[in-house]
Amino acid sequence: VYAVRFSPDGKRAYALTRQNRLWLYFAGGVRAPRHLATFVAGVSGLAFSPDGARLAVSSENGLWLWNAETGELEGEVGRE
Repeated sequence: VYAVRFSPDGKRAYALTRQNRLWLYFAGGVRAPRHLATFVAGVSGLAFSPDGARLAVSSENGLWLWNAETGELEGEVGRE
């Protein structure tokens, strides 16, 4: 695992692996982990918005925004 960030409410954790994969984990194992994306270029960071509503992932080729609660991709800048 390259990086892990916990949601501000502590209900979810997002993990970036060294294989450039983004995973969503749920606290207490209430649901199985969910694979959200695999990036072609190296991932350089992941962070929550100040209100905790969005998760941003940056790579060598762009920036992606996910809804932090649902794990749905909401937008991207750049190309993989």
